[in-house]
Order: sequence, then C-alpha cells, then structure tokens
Amino acid sequence: MKPSHVAKRWGWEETLHLGEYMAKLLFIRKGETTSAHYHEKKTETLTVLTGALEVRTDTEITLLTPGSSMTLLKDTYHRMIGQSDCTYVEASGPYPEDSVRVCL
Repeated sequence: MKPSHVAKRWGWEETLHLGEYMAKLLFIRKGETTSAHYHEKKTETLTVLTGALEVRTDTEITLLTPGSSMTLLKDTYHRMIGQSDCTYVEASGPYPEDSVRVCL
C-alpha cells in the first residue's frame, strides 16, 4: 500500500500501513481540535512523537507528551486537541472508514 496524505482542517494524516492493522502518522496544529467521534469496530493506540496532545473522552482528560501512549477501546467517545504543534502515531484495527462523528 502506498502511503496516503490527507489534509484536515486541524492538520493532516498519512496512512502508513493498511493490512492486518492500520498505522497512521498525524499532525495537529496548536489549538486545533479533531471532531468528537468514536469507533464501532476498532481499538486504537496513540503515541506522541513531538509536541503535546490532549485526549478527551467522556470520562477523562489526558495530556500526552513525547513517548507517552494511550489506548482507546472501541465505542469510546474521544477528541484530540493540540496543546502545541503535535505529531503522533495511531495504530489500530484495519477499519479506515470506522468513525462515527458526534455532534456536541
């Protein structure tokens, strides 16, 4: 699979691998927020490479910094907020279309 780069309103994402698992490299700008969403099929693990990323779920707020990780189980509402320009890796099940947006 050839990596795919997609511009987002909050930054960009690049799918690095899609097979038995999916791996993405993501960049979120300071102060930007992803949409609130959850996944019906996939569990995902986020690992920050540079910067700081706030992850909000319906039960907690976690600040991730370089080298720290967090696993989000399927059906967990979440959104990410760039506390600084931030690059992180997302590893998950192979379900690229599995995102249910939540209106707040």
